[in-house]
Amino acid sequence: MASGEGWSVARERVKAAAAAVLRERDFYGLAYVDANKGGEGRPELVRDEEEWRDCFAMAASQATRDLDVDLVLEPQPKTFKITLPVGSGAGQTKKKKKIIYANPYPRRAVTMRVSCLDDQVEVREGKVDLEPGSRGDIVLKFAPLPTPEPRRATLLLQEEGSPFVFPIHLELVPVAGGGLPPVTPPPARKADP
Repeated sequence: MASGEGWSVARERVKAAAAAVLRERDFYGLAYVDANKGGEGRPELVRDEEEWRDCFAMAASQATRDLDVDLVLEPQPKTFKITLPVGSGAGQTKKKKKIIYANPYPRRAVTMRVSCLDDQVEVREGKVDLEPGSRGDIVLKFAPLPTPEPRRATLLLQEEGSPFVFPIHLELVPVAGGGLPPVTPPPARKADP
């Protein structure tokens, strides 16, 4: 950052350079490792004004004023494993399952629209409200799996007013008997002579 240059001007220069590389495609944010934490740990994400301020304050505190960043084009998907019974018939009931999703933004509340295009999955509510740093429940209903093969479905969460989609992959795993995995009996012992 040049001397006298404010963080907002520097932020716009970084965004303009990234946009030129991406040919005007939106990007989700930047990732950097906080040098004040010894350069260890998980990368910090920069997506909103407050996070930009933290990022540039960290860079300004370094003697070299260097900042290594990675461009993050879209949110990372999350994966949940869901066990479901196998079967099809008039008497089969849908299984209700809940997944817990954390707010991707630690400092601001967000409302996400929830959708799924898979007929196997029914979303109970079309949105989830998440307070800063909190988690929210996404309640789903699943029809029994038609075959004993695992399937995959994807939920799509989209922040209102944002072009970015937060994918949630659901691994649908068949289970015999409607809930618990089958119990394998211990091997038979040979009788003593």
